[in-house]
Amino acid sequence: MKAIIAVIIASVFWGSAGIVAKVLLVHFDPFTIALLRAILASVFILPVFFHQKLPSLQSVIKDIVPISMLSAINIGIYYIGMQRTTVNASAVMYAATPLLVTIISAVTIHEEMSVSKIVGILIGFIGVLSFLILPELGHGDIGFGTPVGNLILLVAIVSWSGYIVGSRYLTNTKHYNPMLITSVSMFTSVVFLFIVNLFVPHHIDAAALTNPTIIANFLYLGLFVTVVTYVLFQWAIGQLSSTTASLTNYLQPIFAFFFAWIFFGERITPAFLFGSLLVLLGVFIVTGDRLLEHVRLFRTKRRNG
Repeated sequence: MKAIIAVIIASVFWGSAGIVAKVLLVHFDPFTIALLRAILASVFILPVFFHQKLPSLQSVIKDIVPISMLSAINIGIYYIGMQRTTVNASAVMYAATPLLVTIISAVTIHEEMSVSKIVGILIGFIGVLSFLILPELGHGDIGFGTPVGNLILLVAIVSWSGYIVGSRYLTNTKHYNPMLITSVSMFTSVVFLFIVNLFVPHHIDAAALTNPTIIANFLYLGLFVTVVTYVLFQWAIGQLSSTTASLTNYLQPIFAFFFAWIFFGERITPAFLFGSLLVLLGVFIVTGDRLLEHVRLFRTKRRNG
């Protein structure tokens, strides 16, 4: 039960990420936000990093840094996409991450691809495709965001999915500690985004840097949305199993929809709901068998005391 509560709390924080992004994008450009987020997260995770058994610098650079670049790219591109789409659309599209993870895993590390997974992927991608096409057909339906914004987010999601597969490989095959991988990923993001910021134009509201609300949003983004969520998530997986990842994919859009409605008045139209259900149905078909099996085992253990 504690692990399930941890997953729910992590889903709430992840579900609020789009709201924080929209607030900060009024005052800052995407790469500035991404860099400040990475810096704050790196500072907050330093105590965790120094409690790990550290491998050689050569192995970190060779194994972890290249995969960490995918996480850094995801962070930067995410805020560019959020400039051009809605909180609701971004939440649903990120819910499709397990579909991309399944495909990338099958191609790169040759994980088994069953018929049910293929069916789930096809259904889920039809749902994702609706977010890329229907905004134009729906005459600017706010629920779907914009095709350009959604396409940019899709690039970020592909990068994030690649990072998940890569970090799984580092954990299961190379036997690196997950928290070490996370720490190095955040440090890598700082270096990468700092270099990017040297070459991109900036939009920075200097007065906002002294605004307590803006400062609180950045601290919330770096600590709760980034560090606390991952620590809770990793702890929950240790208590339950990796199937807990499926729970967050179902819960995050719900919390994101609620926050978007409360703070920005984003509405859920029938067409948007249909596309969202297709995505979630595809995710459930791909991952739901493991989740249901875990629930059955949990109930059996409870009956047996």
